[in-house]
Amino acid sequence: MDQERLRLPITKDILHDLLKRVDLVTEDTCETHLYKAIFSSAYHGLCHISELVETQHAMQLGNVVQLNGGMGMRLILPSTKTLKPA
Repeated sequence: MDQERLRLPITKDILHDLLKRVDLVTEDTCETHLYKAIFSSAYHGLCHISELVETQHAMQLGNVVQLNGGMGMRLILPSTKTLKPA
């Protein structure tokens, strides 16, 4: 009998801990920044990680729009768990 894993929500404190320690499991600075960006975007965008990185949901460079001269960003999700691609 398979049991579902319990997945607790990521709190602000957990996010900060993840961001502080991600370099312990990445191979280089570029990968560290990539994971930090994904975790931060998922947290602040109220997204599941899969909405940002899984094949059918994967964001592309064109889905990231810089706002206010670089002071903000808009992430355009091609699909989400509740809104499937057309």
